[in-house]
Parts: sequence; C-alpha cells; structure tokens
Amino acid sequence: MAHQGDCKMIATNHYNDFLTIPKITLLNPSVMAKTGISSLKLIKLIVKDLKPDTIILIDSLATNDAKALNRVIEISDTGIIPGSALRTNKEINRQTFNIPILSIGVPLLLKKEEGLFESIHLQEEIEQIASVVAKSLNRTLLF
Repeated sequence: MAHQGDCKMIATNHYNDFLTIPKITLLNPSVMAKTGISSLKLIKLIVKDLKPDTIILIDSLATNDAKALNRVIEISDTGIIPGSALRTNKEINRQTFNIPILSIGVPLLLKKEEGLFESIHLQEEIEQIASVVAKSLNRTLLF
C-alpha cells in the first residue's frame, strides 16, 4: 500500500546502535511489472543481509464481497502470497525464512466474473488505510 503515497511508517534501522528502539527497515517492492523482481526475491535479499527477527508484509487483496472492498483489514500470522490474484508469486510464510511473519491484507480489488475492478476513489482510500495501518504498527512497535 505504501507504493501509492509517502510511507507513513517510521524506519529506524539507520539509527546508531546505542538507541534502545527496535530496528525497523521498510521495503516497498511495488509490483513485479514495475521492478522486474518478485517480492519474494527482494525479501530474500533483505533477510540474508539484515537477518530480521520478524517480517511484516502489507499487501492488497482481491475480494468477492463488495462490502469488504477498502473497508477490511485482515491480519494473519500464516503468511501471504503476493500477487496471488494474478498467480505470479510463491507463498511467503514462517517456513520460507524460518522467522515469524505477520501479514496484513486489505481488499482493494473486487473480483467478478468479468475480471478485477477497483474503486474510482482508490488513491484516497489507500491513503486512509495506509494511515490506519502505519499508526497502528508505529504505536505497537515503537511507543
């Protein structure tokens, strides 16, 4: 969700080691069509280098329920399959990296027989949802 606007999360990994706050690194891989690299591959590179204790993934979801569109936040520790609506990626879960995964998904696409659809107000809805998720994570992790 952060790819649609400025990230509202607070990155702390670059602060000196004498600070007692958690080290938080943010990655915004966007979509594979833009980067040419799958989310899984980018996360593997980060995990290999930084060796995090936990990975928090935030991704959009597709839903069949129009009432859930842009209004539900799904939180799970079972992992996520980025781009699964398009069948482009492999699952990222605890077994993938041998560390806990927290996945946060928001239904931004409506799945119908004719294809996938999004709201005409998608940009502002993403900003509102990103703000809620970021504030919640910042408060949970840092304050």
